[in-house]
Amino acid sequence: MQKFVAWIVKYCYPRAWREQYERELLTALRMQPVSLRTLINLFGGCLMAHLMHPGICY
Repeated sequence: MQKFVAWIVKYCYPRAWREQYERELLTALRMQPVSLRTLINLFGGCLMAHLMHPGICY
């Protein structure tokens, strides 16, 4: 499951967001078990990251 979470962070979040927050997020996610709620929050965060930075697509 951790590999799937890392994939979400690497390929779904915008590059500029990842450069700033990826390390911190992955560290926090390693500290707790991954649940369905965590996955939903990750996808929601991904959507928000794209909406808040519409010019950043990668």
